[in-house]
Amino acid sequence: MSVLVVTFSSDNTAYFDKAMEIRNLVFGNELIYPPQFKKDDLEEMSDHFLLFANGIAVGTCRARMIEENCMRIEKFAILKDYRSKGYGIFMISEIEKFSKSKGCSKMVFFSPRTLENYFIKLGFTPEEASAVSQNSYNCIKMVKTFK
Repeated sequence: MSVLVVTFSSDNTAYFDKAMEIRNLVFGNELIYPPQFKKDDLEEMSDHFLLFANGIAVGTCRARMIEENCMRIEKFAILKDYRSKGYGIFMISEIEKFSKSKGCSKMVFFSPRTLENYFIKLGFTPEEASAVSQNSYNCIKMVKTFK
């Protein structure tokens, strides 16, 4: 089985359209998030990722610098049929490598409470004091530091 994560910018329309398709399936059809979870004003200033399994795009995510040494992970989505197979772990690992290459020592992700334990297994720590509700969706700030 071949697994690959590709990094791209929003002006790569072929990859960006595929990322939007995955977001629409996960956020729109399956999880019923507000429309801003699909596409917003931050697309052009973000780095985007597509996860391919055997040549099929099965996951997406974007990341952007929010501080000099901190990358924020956003729009993390894996298609339902490909979950619990290690693909999300692989994608987060690749984003961590990417973050390190940009000089970061920390990643932040505002996780839905339902995914809190998943991100803890990936080395993130919840920051209870920073728990927020973003646009009517209950989430918690998860932080991962690395060298």
